[in-house]
Amino acid sequence: MRGFSAIFLFLFCLNLHSQNYVYQSSISENDVNSETDITFNINTDGSIQAFQADLIYDSNNFTFIDYEVYDGIMNNHNISVSEFDSNTLRIIVYSTSNDFIEEGDFNFLKLSFNIGADLGQYNFLFDNVISNSTDFVFNAFSIEIENSNNVLVEISGGSISPQVSLNTFFNLYNPISLSAIQFDIEYPEGFSIDLNSIEKFDRIINHIVTVQEIEQGKYRFIIYSDSNDLISPGLGAIFNYSLETSLNTPGNYNPQINNYTIIDENDIEITLDSINIENILIQENSLSFEDEIDLGVIFLNQLSSFSISVENNLDQSITIDNIVSNNFIDNINLPYNIIENEDEFFFQFYPTEIGEFSFEITFNHSGNEQFSKVIVFGEVISPNFITIGEQEINENQNLISVFLSSTQNANGLQFDLQMPQGFVIDYENYITNELFENYNIVVNQIND
Repeated sequence: MRGFSAIFLFLFCLNLHSQNYVYQSSISENDVNSETDITFNINTDGSIQAFQADLIYDSNNFTFIDYEVYDGIMNNHNISVSEFDSNTLRIIVYSTSNDFIEEGDFNFLKLSFNIGADLGQYNFLFDNVISNSTDFVFNAFSIEIENSNNVLVEISGGSISPQVSLNTFFNLYNPISLSAIQFDIEYPEGFSIDLNSIEKFDRIINHIVTVQEIEQGKYRFIIYSDSNDLISPGLGAIFNYSLETSLNTPGNYNPQINNYTIIDENDIEITLDSINIENILIQENSLSFEDEIDLGVIFLNQLSSFSISVENNLDQSITIDNIVSNNFIDNINLPYNIIENEDEFFFQFYPTEIGEFSFEITFNHSGNEQFSKVIVFGEVISPNFITIGEQEINENQNLISVFLSSTQNANGLQFDLQMPQGFVIDYENYITNELFENYNIVVNQIND
């Protein structure tokens, strides 16, 4: 017997005299607690326009998932599958223009089911067959499923970016109980596992999962129980972890599994038929923002304006649905669609504190990377200064005004005023602004 589940198909009620019939043509190789795909063919002499039938199955051990219609001869027909009852699927095929299905033998429909844990032979029967042809039949069939010792492992992949980590799943199909698993996984340079991100699922909830980086980019996982609990038979993810990257270069990246060990309940090592490791994909960034905006030196309590440029790298509209900019003012109406190759966003900043600053603006969007960050930095100073400015002095106007600009409260100030040669100041006679009524003003000549 082959190392995987033996599936025996029995066709019965086959009308050998009919030239128009539907039959089960193939089934994927599966086992208990797995998923199976059943493909159906139609054999017709060209006289069939439409048909309907109910497929009756054992819903205690088979759970309907979905269906797929094959592209091809029957493109002019509508094909639907619906759950008519808890153990019945209704299949309907028709043409709104009353087209005939071409003569031939070809597949047209695939049904997907989850198989439960029970062994045995299961019958698939057809009822309520209706067609424009009286000799049209559906051929019933049965499936017998036997257990096997094959253990299959799959580690999921997917899209990742420096902004968005990848949730990676360790999927295990084990028709038999296991006591422990160990394996090494090696990721290309630029990828790393968050060692604190392990999340266990039901089948190993009482087990211990350890992971350590034994070399650069190479991680060792060990799954075991210190109370000798077994990993029960089943199909699906037993834990996941977060994968991160610092890379921006688009492309497919391939991790590798090394040095795996799987122990069954009798402490016997099992050899895997296969380990499937899905690729990791870094997609091109949809939007290219300026990474940093330098506002330079700006004044306290004064409004400063700036803009952020963005390029759309894809030949499609990208939607900005949220902008997080707690320190800045904008009047952008969201959601905002970036349609052109280039666009620009305008912001204002009203600083209330002195010193250097660095703030983030986050654009959440529908692009591949999901969000983009821009760093805005600079220095805020207080524009406190004393100036004379340009003034005209003549025999009729001989007063010199001294101006003070200040954005902060002050208890006092001091300054030296130096006049060009030939000017004489009557420093004992001066006029003050009413703001200085409660202040003492002292003016002394310190040199010629």
